[in-house]
Amino acid sequence: MAIRTLVCTDGSQPSARTLDYVIQLAKRIPLEPVLVHVIDLKKLEYRMIADMYLDIIREQARRGGDLVLEREAARAREAGVELETRLLEGSPGQVICRAAEELGAALVVLGRRGHSDMQDLLFGSISSHVVHHTDRPALVVKRTGRFLEGSPERRPIRCLLGMDGSDASERCLDALATIKEAAAGIHVTLIHVINPKVHGLQELPAKARYEALSNLFAQGEELLERGAERLRKLGFEVATRVEEGAVGKTLCRIYEEDEHDIVMVGRRGLKEASEVFVGSVSHHVMHHCAGHVLIVP
Repeated sequence: MAIRTLVCTDGSQPSARTLDYVIQLAKRIPLEPVLVHVIDLKKLEYRMIADMYLDIIREQARRGGDLVLEREAARAREAGVELETRLLEGSPGQVICRAAEELGAALVVLGRRGHSDMQDLLFGSISSHVVHHTDRPALVVKRTGRFLEGSPERRPIRCLLGMDGSDASERCLDALATIKEAAAGIHVTLIHVINPKVHGLQELPAKARYEALSNLFAQGEELLERGAERLRKLGFEVATRVEEGAVGKTLCRIYEEDEHDIVMVGRRGLKEASEVFVGSVSHHVMHHCAGHVLIVP
């Protein structure tokens, strides 16, 4: 069964790269893409522009949006990927979240321009808004992320999935279960990261610290093996590893070292400002990992 996928485009180079990645994914995973372009005219409402001129601007924006959709859809079809198109109007972040629900999308894919945490918080970011407000998994395609080169048979998708035993990480396993038909083409590495600071290990004497860390590693391996067994039954090839360090930084490091394609993490539901000032793994990975990030709500 194909996964109905909402793909966002604004005609920019980052969104063109996003569509290129979706084209590659569609050759490995059964997707049903819907290409969406959102016209945002709200910024003009406060500039004392007469309604007549607003109508002219709106019509020009619609024509431009249609051209963007036609051009990008043609590229996809030329590559052998059929898709629908939708031209929508409103605040992009809000419209994308609403469209995902109305169109029955199981996945939202969008690019990211690389703003800092504070820029996102103060000035806004469409990708950040969507990730925090949609109830669908969101794949954020990065400019620095790896592309899926080679045939699906020779080049499976390498997915790094952070597991901590929480409901959020369990939902990541649920999300993979929905694409079990493509399991043969996806290699999953389940990783559990132990942060000594969180467990207060730094204050312990060396021997006690070693024993406590050994117990935590054993618990982590047991946790990962349960998840791995579930995925293997569905046909996925699975590896597991337990690491020590700050969780977000470690996921980003392992992505680079082992040349994964996608980092997959669950989102716990903190408000965006809380994530900036208090911190969350999904927020850190989305903003600092060089690779594409799949965030599961």
